[in-house]
Amino acid sequence: MRPARRLRPRLWHALRRLWIGARRLLRDPRGLPRASRLALAFGQTLALLATVWMLAVATWEIAAPFGPGREAVSASVTLGGENMLRWGTGLPVTEHTLSTPTTDNVSFEHPFGVYWTAALFRALFGHHDWVCRLPALLFSTLTPGLVYALGRALYGPLAGGLSALAFVATPIALTTAQLNGFEVPLLFGALLACVGTVRMRQTGRRGWGVIAWLGMALSLNSDWPALGFVAALLSILLIRLFVFRANRREFDAGARLFAWASVLTVTLIVYYAWVFFHAGRLPVAFTPAPDLILLKNDFGAQALAARRELLNSLFPPLIPAVTAVAVPAMIGRALLLRRDVELVPLALFAMGALQLAWFNGKTELGMVLPHAFAGFFAISAGALFHAVTGLFAFGKRRLSRDSLPSVRFPWVALGLFALPFGVLLADALDALRASRKAGTSLAAEGSATPVDRQLVAAFRFWSSRLADDAAVVLDRRVAQAMWMPWILGRPIRTKASAWSRNKDRYVALDARYADSGELRTRAQASELLVLGPYFLFDRARPSGPASVFAIEQREPTLFERLFVSTNHAIREVVADPFHTYEVREVLGQTPNPAPGIAPRTWDQIRVAHNLAVSLGDVAGAAALRKRLVGSLDTRPATEYQDGTRLLGIRLDRGASEMLHLYFESRGPADQRFVVRSRAPNEKPPALLRDERAPELGAPSFPLRDSWKIGYLYGLAIELSPARAPEKIVGSWLATNSDIPILPKNLAPEITLLVRP
Repeated sequence: MRPARRLRPRLWHALRRLWIGARRLLRDPRGLPRASRLALAFGQTLALLATVWMLAVATWEIAAPFGPGREAVSASVTLGGENMLRWGTGLPVTEHTLSTPTTDNVSFEHPFGVYWTAALFRALFGHHDWVCRLPALLFSTLTPGLVYALGRALYGPLAGGLSALAFVATPIALTTAQLNGFEVPLLFGALLACVGTVRMRQTGRRGWGVIAWLGMALSLNSDWPALGFVAALLSILLIRLFVFRANRREFDAGARLFAWASVLTVTLIVYYAWVFFHAGRLPVAFTPAPDLILLKNDFGAQALAARRELLNSLFPPLIPAVTAVAVPAMIGRALLLRRDVELVPLALFAMGALQLAWFNGKTELGMVLPHAFAGFFAISAGALFHAVTGLFAFGKRRLSRDSLPSVRFPWVALGLFALPFGVLLADALDALRASRKAGTSLAAEGSATPVDRQLVAAFRFWSSRLADDAAVVLDRRVAQAMWMPWILGRPIRTKASAWSRNKDRYVALDARYADSGELRTRAQASELLVLGPYFLFDRARPSGPASVFAIEQREPTLFERLFVSTNHAIREVVADPFHTYEVREVLGQTPNPAPGIAPRTWDQIRVAHNLAVSLGDVAGAAALRKRLVGSLDTRPATEYQDGTRLLGIRLDRGASEMLHLYFESRGPADQRFVVRSRAPNEKPPALLRDERAPELGAPSFPLRDSWKIGYLYGLAIELSPARAPEKIVGSWLATNSDIPILPKNLAPEITLLVRP
């Protein structure tokens, strides 16, 4: 106990000295551009507003269910950190295993620093969805402050405040604010290194060199393009030391930083090379390296041309325009004024260009738009503002006072520069809303991927019902997503192996894509748990009547709208005797008692109608049918050649915009109804193989092959926000070689809804 008591005062004294030293370091005014108190206060206020705005964006829907796109990488990264704690390893394992993982289970696609950060947050706060996004929230919130600090050190407080505002008005900065992937900490570390380098050059203090070194360490352990950033930054430092003349103090500080940064870079390269060599694996991310070295890379030109919508969403024309002007302006000012410190932000540009070339559309997710360009654009805005005001000041000194306006030009210029960013912020808000609605960090990435929030609810419910020592085989018709292992907490396989109680015990499938014969066969051999349209078969237990639950949706509360889900309804698993009756009827299971309660929802009314038809209750069926049809928009009602009728549609607006379709059956067929989105004047292709419009949702359950004469069946689709006028169309699609069923007027498809 005595050594511990002695240690406490020493630790407290060391922390106090560290705090005093940090305050002195941050308050050191040497080398900073001169500014009035008003300009300093106004610039700091702009930076504070930018920080608060970014905090609000990152906190909004922080506990939301994961979507199908790149946003789900946060769950995969946090699982890698969680497995570090579970298995006591420093290597990221982004999947669950039933035994000690090997190098075959390790993810080598990126450096490990992001996973180490995720492990720390997982250890502190536990297993929650919001924990997956918490590191990104921290980095994103602090980034505007670093942008201000760099702009303040180079160009003054007004330019720094303008740069901070420009950053938080950039679409890609807002859409990735919660992305605990690799780009957000990469930019944070790079900006920290830039600030430390600039301030070390201005003050000569070692503490800023330590900060620059820490920033380099963070960026190098975040993603591979940091190698280009550090190389560019050290090249700029080398130019200062040996091309521009430096005094003894500056030379010693710069040489020390250059040496330590070089040691850090080489050490990390050797470490990762040893890990890859020991594992016998080379990351797929390094496949573009030979083309890049041989200058055979087009720097993402083909990928960008193919993803023009994504480019326009995340980088409106103002961003590349400002960047194109700023690069030569920075170089010109550095050479003309012999201020080589203004070359430091170009290291961000070099990193973005390297990332654009490195991930040339060859990654699975097609992430070809570097986050680093948002940081460089923000600094560029401050640099151009400083250049314009500097030219005005130069002209004022050269010319008579009467020849120039007498107003305070910097403040007028600040207002003029801020106006375009207001327009840019509007585009950023549109991209942010679209990305959150689509469930992806990239505004246009998820537009073609149907969002099915029921699957997240089903996996979360299953996670509490499964054995700990068994894996789940995911049927090929269930689209894999990176969030699945995090939610389910079990190994997930895509191919079934030889049956074993402790291996591949469970099989999960989407009944909307499985024919009724397959469902009956599986249900006769295994225990079945059903949640909505998702079936989970337990092959270690005998068959019996299926346990069935429905997935209902409700509007979020105020708290849930802020932190859980503004753009989607809340999904809840509930017992539903009507859904139980329909599932057991499709599977031919007994006993299958009729529901003993009155129907409450529209889907329950539909099932109640079918029950009345099966019992021969003509009057009861007619009353229920009239009640259901009375809630529909019957303008799209259509009769098809085989007698099947589309009774109408219902559009439910709320947190989720749901499109419901109802059909009256004339018997089974190998057909399924597909819903697509087209431009208002677009016509369907003559051949199915030429169809490019994606399906907006999954087929109906039960599938058409089990429909009964006189029954009513429904199809529900959640619509994403319309980014342009569109029409929602529908048609029958043959699931085999049969000819699709057409309406009696022989139209290839019918218009269900027109959205402005």
